Amino acid sequence: LLLPSVNPSELYAEVTKASVVAEELLEDLDDEELDMLFSEGLDCLQICLELSPHSQSFGREVMPTSEEDETFEDNIAHFATKNDYMRERKAYHARAVYRMSFDFLQRFVRTIEVILKDQLQSLHFQQPLTAMWYCSSASKQRILDTVPLSSVDVKTKAFIQMCREVHYESLLIRRLSRFSIIPDAHQKWAQRNLPDGLHRPFQVFLANDALKMQQLLVVSLFLGIALGAHVGWNLVVLKGEGDEESRVGWSSPISGIISEVLGGLHFAVTLLWVALTACIKVPLYVQAHQKRKGYYKAWALGVAAFVSAPHELWRCILLTCCGVALFTDQKWLYSFLPADCFCQSSALATVLRGIISPARSWLMTFFGMVLVTFVYAAVGFHCFQAEFGAYCDENIVICTLNILYQGSRSGVIGLSSMMEQVTPSDARWGPRIAYDVSYFIVFGVMLLNAVVALVVDSFSNLRRDAEMRAESLQTETFMSGVERKAIDSAALAAGISNGFDYHENKLQNKWDYMSFIFHLQEKSEEDYTGPETDIWKLLEDDDVTWLPLGKSKILQGEYADTDVLDRIHHKMDGVEHELRRMAAQRKTLFRTLNSMGRAFMEKATIIDQEARALIRALNESSMRPNMQAFISDMSRYQPVEPALTRVSLTSSVLESRGVGIRDSRRSSALASDSTDNQTVPIGRGGWPNL
Repeated sequence: LLLPSVNPSELYAEVTKASVVAEELLEDLDDEELDMLFSEGLDCLQICLELSPHSQSFGREVMPTSEEDETFEDNIAHFATKNDYMRERKAYHARAVYRMSFDFLQRFVRTIEVILKDQLQSLHFQQPLTAMWYCSSASKQRILDTVPLSSVDVKTKAFIQMCREVHYESLLIRRLSRFSIIPDAHQKWAQRNLPDGLHRPFQVFLANDALKMQQLLVVSLFLGIALGAHVGWNLVVLKGEGDEESRVGWSSPISGIISEVLGGLHFAVTLLWVALTACIKVPLYVQAHQKRKGYYKAWALGVAAFVSAPHELWRCILLTCCGVALFTDQKWLYSFLPADCFCQSSALATVLRGIISPARSWLMTFFGMVLVTFVYAAVGFHCFQAEFGAYCDENIVICTLNILYQGSRSGVIGLSSMMEQVTPSDARWGPRIAYDVSYFIVFGVMLLNAVVALVVDSFSNLRRDAEMRAESLQTETFMSGVERKAIDSAALAAGISNGFDYHENKLQNKWDYMSFIFHLQEKSEEDYTGPETDIWKLLEDDDVTWLPLGKSKILQGEYADTDVLDRIHHKMDGVEHELRRMAAQRKTLFRTLNSMGRAFMEKATIIDQEARALIRALNESSMRPNMQAFISDMSRYQPVEPALTRVSLTSSVLESRGVGIRDSRRSSALASDSTDNQTVPIGRGGWPNL
């Protein structure tokens, strides 16, 4: 199957079968084993992802064809001949195998934008397995719900810190998921032959994003509602016979059996959820305290922190109520279990949070109400003790407690129900009006409406915070803090639709940055690349300057021209053409120089021959004094060129060769030419001085 000549259809069938097995085997691999098996493929994929955004032609060549763009239909009736069908079928299977391989490896490679040396760069890295399979969606949602959004710098610092905490939680989940009751020597056999539920107890509940644990909560809720309804209908007062006192019990023996079964299931499900959550959360709390405290004290603080956490505390309360009702006769405690709806229903949880969040203001308001009541009780104890009767006949504190209790029992808040009635004709009419009405206005109107205002204001703040958080996530990029309008405008100019979604999911995906933090924390520092080393140092210093704050490649216009590589290739072709042209010119120049050299050598040879002939002629005519005779002798050796030019060139050649002609300084007389009456200087030996 690895040979290039393999039939694509056969390869497609085998790869389809092997992909299922590969998914199961990947779960037991660590990052080093994964890198050892797929390092070459991951490197090639990183190169493809690095270059494909810059060239459409390159992207079409290396990126797989999506299934939506496939036009092949596996029906021989749509083809003219069987050979055409088989050819297209093989091509389709070849594309499918490439697509499966590409998708299989692409899950391990992620790309983020970072700032290195004041430049925005794309950084590719291998996504760790903890980020792929062991980081729960609940942890991600908790980050989105709690990360501060006041500024980009504060948000990114808090996000990085939360990612580190989630990373340790993911490592614990991974360790628990791989825990097996089978010895290490036989774990491979158990993995191949036994279901995970038989030898990996935690894997059953933590797999698929802890789906089973979420189902445990749902089952616990329905069991609690069923128990509450069952107690409401079947827990009755049993009247005693004779001298026996009435007691509370089940209406029938079957009702008691049903309550025991439902209560036992609820107790077991809740206890299992608390135990699994404790295995994950307690080590996190212990790690937070272990740096400053001792080992045992850290564990004690970790358990205390786990029990005091709101969600876990509520589960422990429900577990306690169910356990007490199950193992004692206090069956009425089952009626508390349906209150779990406030925890598992988002709407009811918002209501509960709106009531609890102003707890401090509530306490201070109630304290103010007690103070006001105490003052009015003191006035009543001194001035209107007779009207209060038994309510204020002991001391001011008892009077205060009676006013708070009796005053809140009546439908109308006030003191009138506790004091004797008076009429306008009574002398106490005026003081009683001032006393009763003022208490109603202060206590019944102002203070109680202040409580209502606190609740309304709390709900308004919660709604406003939720709207602001949702608006911030929808109108501003999470990592860089750039407005959505700017991203959409730049993407539209680059020809990219849905620019904001493309930016948040592809270019600067926040969960890819979380995966990169996981990658740095799990990778050995000795194996860091150059950029990873620089970023790790910044992370240790709590420096977020490596993040693209306020920057994005899509804003810099790097995606406006999607054919950057084509443009580079075009420039390289132009440079290559220019180099070839210059090489051709150089060859032409060399040929011209060679031709000129040969011509010069030929000319030099001719001149040399003529000079030698001239020397011979001079030697032969050395005794002839007559210029006419000299010229007559020279005429036999003249070439086609003019005589004067030839003579001057010959003189130069002779001088360069050391053959000198007698100069005028050695001439002794002037000879006169009898033919043309012209005088010429006569040198030594009767020769004219040239």
